[in-house]
Amino acid sequence: MKKLILTVLVISLVLGSFVACKKECKHEYGKVESAVYICVKGDCETPYVYYESCIKCGLRGTATFTSTAMRGHDWVLTSVSDETLVAPATCTSAALHKKTCRICGALSSESEAGRYGSALGHDWQEIPSEETLIGEPDCTHGYEYSSTCSHGCGVKGPSFYLGAKAPHADTHEKNDDGICVENGVDCNVCDDMCDGCGMALKDYEGVDTENKTDPDPFN
Repeated sequence: MKKLILTVLVISLVLGSFVACKKECKHEYGKVESAVYICVKGDCETPYVYYESCIKCGLRGTATFTSTAMRGHDWVLTSVSDETLVAPATCTSAALHKKTCRICGALSSESEAGRYGSALGHDWQEIPSEETLIGEPDCTHGYEYSSTCSHGCGVKGPSFYLGAKAPHADTHEKNDDGICVENGVDCNVCDDMCDGCGMALKDYEGVDTENKTDPDPFN
């Protein structure tokens, strides 16, 4: 009991001295940015307002000042939603999303948006049409088409072929005796060889030697 009374007495004396000190202090107020002197809380875009305080004893005054320091947003891109979406993913780029402030939850502008996730990648499909036709048949393949992406990106994909091949051809000019005007009697092209692909037609099994065409693989 005596110890408790003594403790209370000591605390009273200390507090009394502190209060007395403040009463006797010739206050000099300054601008100290501390949590104990906050007047109006700020956020990422609005500065804090503080009470001035005595630079000697720490007593809070009544005058206020606005902080010159701006906290600023702390942008992160850890989660996305329809609200954050700026542009969906494409075949070559991931989706573009606004960032979220880790401190206040605000959304960034589109200029500060970032990529999230993965690109779609092309999904090639083979659809023959006038728009996808890129080559006529020759003696090695049928009509040549470009595959298209199902995502509608407009990029042309790998080629594919459909339809019958064109006839093998011997287009060298002959004289009245059937001799090649360009290369003479020993012309390989004239010796039943296609000058489009170099195939010796007389040695190629399955060739229609009369019309010099391959069998139609699609029929």
